[in-house]
Amino acid sequence: MASGLLKLATLGGVAASGGGIVAGASMMSGSKQEVPEIQKTSTQVEAEENLAQSDDLSLFESKIPACIVYEAEKPIQEGGNSKFKKLLRKFGSKEEFLQKLNEKEVANTEAITTDVNNACGNTGGKKSLDGSIYVWYSESDKKWIYSTQMHEKDWSKDNEVVKSFTS
Repeated sequence: MASGLLKLATLGGVAASGGGIVAGASMMSGSKQEVPEIQKTSTQVEAEENLAQSDDLSLFESKIPACIVYEAEKPIQEGGNSKFKKLLRKFGSKEEFLQKLNEKEVANTEAITTDVNNACGNTGGKKSLDGSIYVWYSESDKKWIYSTQMHEKDWSKDNEVVKSFTS
């Protein structure tokens, strides 16, 4: 039995040294093998696609119009419907409108600020119409009024509505 183990160990040693010699010879032989082209894994491809998509989204997000606030005259009742007949001012953003609140005596600064912010985000039961918000000032109440009912139509594009501002 000892001789069988000796033969097995000798055979294993010869095989190992032979493999080492062959490996060493191939490295030293100077044969130039072409380096295989690095292939992208699906994870790399997905990561690059996600990066490209996020770049596309950032371009898309920058094209989304700002929330534009229009000051209108108090709506009139005509045929059972409320209508704006005149838009007095156009504010390029909700921030611009909110900064101008102090130009008039305002009894509801906090409420109109919340309404405008919610309308810009289409949250809290308020909405904008393609980024446009319509409000009016009530002289008698000293309040700015936002009405969801008045956001079913884009008044800035209505030819019957007089615009007292330049776009």
